Amino acid sequence: MFRFPIDVESFPLGKGPMVMLVLFLISTLFIFGRSEEQRESLEFWIFANTHYEEYQARVPIFEAQNPGVNVQLINFGGTMHDKLLAAMLSNFGAPDIVEVAEHRARPLTKKSLFLFSVGG
Repeated sequence: MFRFPIDVESFPLGKGPMVMLVLFLISTLFIFGRSEEQRESLEFWIFANTHYEEYQARVPIFEAQNPGVNVQLINFGGTMHDKLLAAMLSNFGAPDIVEVAEHRARPLTKKSLFLFSVGG
């Protein structure tokens, strides 16, 4: 069993505040102890090989214009729309950015209504 090197019972406010203070100090180390050079990672799902190749050629340009951002392209092919729908319904594992075929977008929107117009 883990024992504190100080007497917890003699802490002026009791055990509860002592535990809260220790947890606060530990969480502060995690929050402020991070390296400033961490890169932000964006996950981008794509459904077509030709689109994947085009985006792959453009990612280095985007990353050069946006230092600290790392784009991870994932090509799921024809199963991407089903995976996206499952991720959205489960509220777990959805990407940051997604390319959706226009004819497959309807089930992904609220009440199956288009919320925005693309290209027109």
